[in-house]
Amino acid sequence: MIQNLLNRIVEILRQEFAGAISNPNQHIVLGPVNPPGAGALPLIALTPGPLEMSQAARDLSSSQPRPQELTQEIPVNLADPQGPYALAQTPLHMSALCKLVLDKGTLDERRVLLQEGHDFTIDYPNAEITFSTDISMADSILLRYSFAGVFTVQDFRQDFLIEVYDANHGAAEQWAALVMAAVLTNHDELLEHYNTTSKTAYSAGVFGSTHSLAQLLPLGGAPGAAGTNLRWQLTFKAAGQLFLTKAITEGFGLIEKIRSPGHHGDFPVDIGVELE
Repeated sequence: MIQNLLNRIVEILRQEFAGAISNPNQHIVLGPVNPPGAGALPLIALTPGPLEMSQAARDLSSSQPRPQELTQEIPVNLADPQGPYALAQTPLHMSALCKLVLDKGTLDERRVLLQEGHDFTIDYPNAEITFSTDISMADSILLRYSFAGVFTVQDFRQDFLIEVYDANHGAAEQWAALVMAAVLTNHDELLEHYNTTSKTAYSAGVFGSTHSLAQLLPLGGAPGAAGTNLRWQLTFKAAGQLFLTKAITEGFGLIEKIRSPGHHGDFPVDIGVELE
């Protein structure tokens, strides 16, 4: 559940330790690994550990279908910018809000709102969006729409190990301490990257899983022998949530109008509608 987190930690360690470790791509890796030979030292390996699940789902009404909001960003295909582009779920009719993102990641970044039926159309049976207006100048398409589905929210915790190998106690301890510094001083950046920049979201057919992290905790560590080398094993825990969904593609829609029989007054009445 935290593979994107480990990938990001590896990237940070390789960047920050590049001046101190020659060829960091070979010395900082995803595990598990076998104890390295002398020529591979130091070696830093990150390995996912046990997954713990909460004993109860957060939403006890998870079997009841309801509208869910989804945000999806799609890179513009310069070879065929008009599409069609596949949608992660089947939107409820006329629920889509679509914006083009231009100059993404720069000070000039801006977003242009498009209108369904005028600038784009959605093929609801096939969950695809096609553009009639030219979008080749945009970097990506940002969509927010509702889809009908059954969902449950599950709290989870997962350990991960960072193993540091070197030739003697002093060298192994040095890299273990520096690794802890790199992870803990980048705590907020790691969460932001996992939750937003490289969001973990899987889908297949009608099923989907979106992951978020709330906290990273250091649990401890221990030195030990590993063949002819020394090893420090550091343990961390990541805590977050799984948002698990099953989309419903038929027999569900948004209320667009409410007609009331009888006397029509001169003043409008606000009605709040909640779907259960």
